[in-house]
Amino acid sequence: MTSEDDDLGRMRGVSFAIAYRMLGSVAEAVVQESLLRVHQAREGGEHIAALNAYVATVTTRLAINELGSARRRREHYVGE
Repeated sequence: MTSEDDDLGRMRGVSFAIAYRMLGSVAEAVVQESLLRVHQAREGGEHIAALNAYVATVTTRLAINELGSARRRREHYVGE
């Protein structure tokens, strides 16, 4: 395992905790997507100075997007 794999493994718990608190359910898709985006950013040569903050930001934004799309799916107009 490389140090990047170790970093992403440690960040998985951080990402899961944030997604779970925000969405109220096991949000594995949000966790996977956030870690994938972090991995792609690092592979693309982007220097991430604060990995914890970066993962938290990506996970939070993905969870907010998920909440918005879930809200739209639940809304039904019952008028004429």
